[in-house]
Amino acid sequence: MSAERDLSVLTDVDQWSRCRHTGTAVFAGPGDTGGIQLTWPDDVPAAPAPTPPERCGLAFDQWGHALVNRGPDTGHVWRHLASGTTEPFPAADPGRPISLAVDAAQRLYVAHTQDDEIITADLWTQNRIATIDAGPGQPVDLAVVGPDVAVLTDGPPGVAWLRRGSDLRAAVLDGPRCPDGLVPWRLVAGPDGALLVLWRHPTGRAAMICRTDGSTVLEVDGATDLAVTPAGILVVGRDPARPFRRFSSRQGTWREIEPVRADQYDGGAMAVSADGAVGYTTADGVDWTAGSAAGYRAGGTLVSYRLDSGRYRNRWGRVLLEACLPVGTDLEIAGLTSDDDEVAQPLDPAPPERGSAIAHPDASPPPLPPATLWAEAPWRPLYRRERAGDSYQTYEAPAAGSPGRFLWIGLRLTGTGAVTPRVRAVRIERTGHRLLDYLPRAWSREPAAADFLYGFLTPAEGLLHDADQRAATRSLLLDPATAPAEMLPWLAGLAGLAGDESWPEAARRTLVAEAYPLFARRGTPAGLARILEIFLGYPPALIERWRIPGDPDPAHRFLVHLRADLDDDRHRVVERILREHAPAHTSWEIRDLGAGPRVGDDMRVQANTVALAGALGTPFVVGDSALGIEGLLGGGP
Repeated sequence: MSAERDLSVLTDVDQWSRCRHTGTAVFAGPGDTGGIQLTWPDDVPAAPAPTPPERCGLAFDQWGHALVNRGPDTGHVWRHLASGTTEPFPAADPGRPISLAVDAAQRLYVAHTQDDEIITADLWTQNRIATIDAGPGQPVDLAVVGPDVAVLTDGPPGVAWLRRGSDLRAAVLDGPRCPDGLVPWRLVAGPDGALLVLWRHPTGRAAMICRTDGSTVLEVDGATDLAVTPAGILVVGRDPARPFRRFSSRQGTWREIEPVRADQYDGGAMAVSADGAVGYTTADGVDWTAGSAAGYRAGGTLVSYRLDSGRYRNRWGRVLLEACLPVGTDLEIAGLTSDDDEVAQPLDPAPPERGSAIAHPDASPPPLPPATLWAEAPWRPLYRRERAGDSYQTYEAPAAGSPGRFLWIGLRLTGTGAVTPRVRAVRIERTGHRLLDYLPRAWSREPAAADFLYGFLTPAEGLLHDADQRAATRSLLLDPATAPAEMLPWLAGLAGLAGDESWPEAARRTLVAEAYPLFARRGTPAGLARILEIFLGYPPALIERWRIPGDPDPAHRFLVHLRADLDDDRHRVVERILREHAPAHTSWEIRDLGAGPRVGDDMRVQANTVALAGALGTPFVVGDSALGIEGLLGGGP
């Protein structure tokens, strides 16, 4: 078999964007990588156009509580607790709030339109801090930017900065290049900290998202509010009950990704919670976005730009695709080769309908295939390789039957409307096998016969080639970090360990890698604690009873304190570890600390006590919070 073969790859967003698309979109992956999927049509707005929404405020604190002026009385701020109950927040009254914001220090900022002022309140004590005059303009929105708060004003349009320890400072806000009666509506800080302003027509549906210098970023019909998730996704709320559109940024370009459902949205406000979820206002309070709202097209095709092997009369090898094909979807491939340096009457370029991002648009890609020849290229199915642990599988097929220096690859995607196939990488072997050189020439004298025989031998030769490649790197089988998952039991046996499939794969790899150091510490508290830490993912607390004063029978006994409640299966694994690795003359007891603070017997700070900030939904206040039944936190000796 031949050595490792050079590859041509399609995996970068820039590469996918330069291909020819029909009914397909580009999605983003980690870093600069991406892939293709079927696109989705825009939803049709209701007719007649809905009444312009009434703006309101929505913000979330670090405990997951929502603060909103929706519900029993829109003239007041209401606190929707994570438990489901609702209570007033009088520190923000009186007035009619139009925007709310919460900073990292858990201070609430409330913009009131009636008095043109901003109220700040402390969420820890629920007391008002100050009332600040918004300046010459009327405040319409607030955005937290690090330790500062940006204030969007109208009449005249502007942005003011509220910095701790200083007065409100105004900054210039340029309107969009073609305002057409648009007014500043909403404000948000982008992934890079730069402000984005939503300009909207007060009585219509025209809306533009611009930078503070007036340059246009996006035009989103019917936009009502903006939010940016911790992952840097820009979410745009639109007319009531319409899905939220989403955009991701790459190299200064915003690419649209799948919309999400917001069935009960009333057009008032939206915000991102501390855990990254997107909430929005409804007629009754607050709700959350659901799954994808995209209704995909039934089919689409992609045609690559020309790939160059560097050799005339070259026989290309296999095409290997990483794709996810849900039930009911399909993926086919076509290939066309040529030795002609010039392409006559190529296909017309067609960018992806969504998600296009070309890093260097001035760099012309290689040409597309000839239109007449491509129309005759046959479509072929793909062979799937089974691969565990990933929703993406590897599919393969011969690149093309005929030899040629240049190659074009086509992909035809078929979906169900509810789900779409996805392809995240294509790898093409620039040089195929040479088995025809070892067979009688009479079998491959005719081009048609040679093409058939070459394609017939390609799948079997590919299996042998991959086996040779794995054999060349067989030393990796002895490395717990790189060995295939199915080889871990065998590798554990070499180290004298009995494999346990109930352990997570990462934990099994770590255990095998540390087998010999652990054998040297077998029977010691440190060795036992390390084995438990490998399985649990955190260090448990092992306390020998003789260290606890007053224990009537401390000898050869120890406690194992775990931070969180375990399910039955994981609890049985912990018991099995203790039976197998604890000294035979000792006895042990497992104590679960649960998910929150606990006060009880044998509690030791940093050994078997855990305090999770916000675990109970309320802060701990020294001298005020209860501790146990009759105790008080910090209440004195």
